[in-house]
Amino acid sequence: NNYLKQDIYIFARFNKNSEAKMSNNTCSPSTVFAWVGFILVNSAFSAIIVWGAFQAWPLGFVLSLGYSVFLFYIAGRLEKKIEGSDSQDENTSNVADNEVGDDDDGIRLLMSLTYALAVLGIGVTGSFLPINLFQCDGFLAYNGNFVGKWSANVSSFPQDVQSWALNDEMYSPSSFVFLPNQGTTLFSGENGTEDLGYGRRPWIISEPGSAPELISPYLLCADDFVLLTNDTDDTACFVGDVSNKTRDQPYYCQTNGISCFDGNSVQSISANAPEHLFANNGTLWFKARSPESWEKLIYSLNPNTAETTLHSAYTSNEEGSGGYHINSDCDEQNSRYMAITTFFVTALPVFAASIALWRKKCVSSMVVTGYGGLSAMVTTLYVTIDPTVSNLDEMLKWWFPLSSAIWLASAVILFLANRLREGSFAWSVNVGGIVFFVGMIILIGVPGEHDELWRWVALNFFCILPLVALGVITNAALGLVYGAVGILIDVYRITSLLTKGVDENFALPIRFIVLAAAGFGLGYLGLILSRNQDHIQASISGWSNRLPGWLRKVDKEPPSGDEENTPIQKNDCKSEKNTNGLALTGVEIS
Repeated sequence: NNYLKQDIYIFARFNKNSEAKMSNNTCSPSTVFAWVGFILVNSAFSAIIVWGAFQAWPLGFVLSLGYSVFLFYIAGRLEKKIEGSDSQDENTSNVADNEVGDDDDGIRLLMSLTYALAVLGIGVTGSFLPINLFQCDGFLAYNGNFVGKWSANVSSFPQDVQSWALNDEMYSPSSFVFLPNQGTTLFSGENGTEDLGYGRRPWIISEPGSAPELISPYLLCADDFVLLTNDTDDTACFVGDVSNKTRDQPYYCQTNGISCFDGNSVQSISANAPEHLFANNGTLWFKARSPESWEKLIYSLNPNTAETTLHSAYTSNEEGSGGYHINSDCDEQNSRYMAITTFFVTALPVFAASIALWRKKCVSSMVVTGYGGLSAMVTTLYVTIDPTVSNLDEMLKWWFPLSSAIWLASAVILFLANRLREGSFAWSVNVGGIVFFVGMIILIGVPGEHDELWRWVALNFFCILPLVALGVITNAALGLVYGAVGILIDVYRITSLLTKGVDENFALPIRFIVLAAAGFGLGYLGLILSRNQDHIQASISGWSNRLPGWLRKVDKEPPSGDEENTPIQKNDCKSEKNTNGLALTGVEIS
């Protein structure tokens, strides 16, 4: 009988209590203004900390440390206010746990957010040390004391080039160019098929009415076309990705070189983010970033010989420094030192503080900061092992979807087992869900990077369906929202596939039919799920009865009697009650 009553209690957590909270406490004014005030105040303090860091990093360190301590103090005061309010309610009006006033909701939310920012402040403060203590000659510290700068003698340039060199304003690059001596047009575009991969490639139209021809299948992201011309010859140059990627390789569009086409052949050179191409008397001028900093350098290029000339020079501010140089051994060694230091002064303290506050004070937002600290620990350990970070992006591409999947699964199981409070569960669903959704899209590669059918099937089977199931089982609205966004992506892809190569006069009716059918179908599916949601939740609740006894928490005095008038489990944490915060999901954020 005890287990049967406990089963009813678990089911009540999914059903009656969350529905009551949604109707009574959705977006109260105190909650909304708590969010707005939290954002504005912390934006101001963040700005002053950044200012201090650029003035002198010790000043930024002290400001960040002081602000973190101040946040802990404010969070503690808010916690005491909540405890006092709860005690008054119990002594004077016997208020049930799910009938907390709107003001208390806003205070609880503000306390949880303040604790989260305070813990993150620990990490930010600690990060000042590895960033500024481990440097090699030539690297710029974040203390405003630059060791030197790049500059060019602009006065030695032709007059037109001087105006161009001094102009750092935004400009609109051209996506095509006409070669008058040859009567051809060079432009950037896609052919709408999958046989050539992805990305805007350079095409040429030899004569009016002729079909475009691809200059090279290995040049991607073509843009910023300019014309270099003389009496008899024309040359078109443009920026793009010159990495010679093939279709079966992972593709990320990046500008890493310049290509020049003379009507017969194309030559390419590598450059670091070239931009703002300018033609002058048969010479191509362009700006590119320094490999060691974000400073723009000025180059010129002879398109006939592919010879590049650097016109910027580095001037050191330190006597006897010997100019700007990079020591690769020192760089690799410092990367390891920085990673080890970051692990102990940033990642580990954030993770430990999150666990302590979550266990001792029941601060529900700590599940998010704890996950952030754990991710930072994994990243720094990887950099310690491989300071060249040659495969860091690949590791992170697997880490976030897999770890967030474990996070969500653990949260659901612990919630069913009565081991996880509702506020912590809400934060897990809201934040863990978006990390899982975005991480799976990046890992599988659709939409965007790839377009194979099996990838779309995998995205739906391993990402979208689990998120929909999560929302149905737990009444978590954001879980359903993430799943619904995935379904919208599916519908858009199906519509694009059916209208591909179809005349626009017929494409619009096809889109109408597909979108209308999908809309009615999803509406009917939602109706079926709504009708059967109680049965699904009861089945899941029954399954939770079979969890091991060491995992499932059973109340010593389980709910009995009139369930409608029996309050849901009273939480022993004053800072997190069953009714709390902003109703972003069926279960709410504290």
